[in-house]
Amino acid sequence: MSLTQRELYSKYNNVMIVDTTYNTNWFQMMLCIITIIDNNYRTWIVTCAIIEDKTLDTYKWIFENILIKIGSSSRIIFTNSDPSITQLIKDIYSNVQHILCIFHIDLNLWKKLKKKLCSQFKKFYHKFYIC
Repeated sequence: MSLTQRELYSKYNNVMIVDTTYNTNWFQMMLCIITIIDNNYRTWIVTCAIIEDKTLDTYKWIFENILIKIGSSSRIIFTNSDPSITQLIKDIYSNVQHILCIFHIDLNLWKKLKKKLCSQFKKFYHKFYIC
């Protein structure tokens, strides 16, 4: 973390977004990007890590390093539905609200409900987004 990234995280750490790419490079490693949103709704990258796996220990290492550098954690963390991050937040950051990213929820709606709801899917989808 650079000094600017530390200052941004210290000032705007209420909401954190964690996103990890998967197998998008030559070495089959992942890029975990952690961003925050400032009071003007701009997204800022505050840290990133190149990781080999998406295990509980790997994410624990990332989050512990943030705590060591900054000394505080976010109140809300948006993630995909990665089981390791979900478990980490549940076990270690019990005071943090974990929210799933709408992008991933949307993908799962199409993947898991479109065939089951058939002709009713569009109506459901529309009502879901109204909620």
